[in-house]
Amino acid sequence: MKQRLKTVELVVEKTDWTPPPMKYATDDLVPLRIEGYDKELRTKAKAAGGRWNPEKQLWFVQYGKVVGTQLEKHIQVDGENNSGKPKKRLYEYTS
Repeated sequence: MKQRLKTVELVVEKTDWTPPPMKYATDDLVPLRIEGYDKELRTKAKAAGGRWNPEKQLWFVQYGKVVGTQLEKHIQVDGENNSGKPKKRLYEYTS
């Protein structure tokens, strides 16, 4: 037997709220972590004026050009990947 549920949202309190300030200015360069196999996102980063930094293995794009786009969720924050875990490399170069 299938069942159907109806739910209701209950408002307990209403207060004024001020959103937090933007973390980046529109013209700030932000680092994006885009995996090498993701050609679609690389193309979008290039189209937004992004530049690849091979030493850091990151793309750098102005924040104003990524905010509200698919690229925004790829912003690299303080040496961690976007899941909050340290980034693991699948390979390591040695000389």
